[in-house]
Amino acid sequence: VVANVAVTLSEDGTEVGVKPRGSVSLMMPNMFSQNDVQTQVVLFADTVEAPVEEGQVMGTMRLYVMDCSPFENAENRDIAAAAIGTQRMLKIQGLRDTQKQAQCAAAGWMLTHLFGDAYPPALTHDSRGKPYLADNSGRYFSLSHTGRWVFCAVDTCELGLDAQLQQKNRPAVAARCFTADEQTWLQAAPDERLTLQWTAKEAYVKYTGFGLVLPLHSFSVPGPAQGYDRANHCYWHSETRTLGEETVCITLCSEKAIQTPVWTQLTYQIPSVGNRS
Repeated sequence: VVANVAVTLSEDGTEVGVKPRGSVSLMMPNMFSQNDVQTQVVLFADTVEAPVEEGQVMGTMRLYVMDCSPFENAENRDIAAAAIGTQRMLKIQGLRDTQKQAQCAAAGWMLTHLFGDAYPPALTHDSRGKPYLADNSGRYFSLSHTGRWVFCAVDTCELGLDAQLQQKNRPAVAARCFTADEQTWLQAAPDERLTLQWTAKEAYVKYTGFGLVLPLHSFSVPGPAQGYDRANHCYWHSETRTLGEETVCITLCSEKAIQTPVWTQLTYQIPSVGNRS
């Protein structure tokens, strides 16, 4: 049976429907009668990797990344202090590591660039401490940073993001934080898979809002983290990218299906002397 079909998936991912679109043609040898042929629709298993159309709520994921190196300079942070925000500037004063200072500053600047005007957007937090925009605009965000790179994912639904510079296999970490199924998946390519799986675990605890209060070994993420995850009731998108001369693993976790995220790189332009106000 050859058919052009529309696939629909319920919002909780428990029901899948297939409906023909246009004509359906039957192709078989002349010796067979159509009455002797049984047709069967074969659906996806636990993972839905293809975008679907009718009945499926798709996310509108946007992923922003920036090099935070300019904010390693204290003068640049002072120039951008209004956009970084008072609370973050105070937090930065308590950080000793220059790169951590830059990461914190860049995260604040990105939030202002994406959601604010000249000043950071007002935030609120749920009972677990997960941050949200206070304007009730229906926009959600998740921040992550690794090395000199800072990321912000934006969507219209709950989401979690984690990014890590790729590292070689660390068996002790896997034994402590990963389930038996996850460790089995790692064995085929441990150096490539360890960091990617770690980002999936971190993205999930950010998505749920539990943070590291939820032990990483207490839940399992199917590797690779892509498509619909029936056990954890969420959708995944994982990828490995080269940024500059570094390899970064990124995983996104969302309550809506994730198409390939739109990437945008942001750059902090140091204002000229005459425009510093």
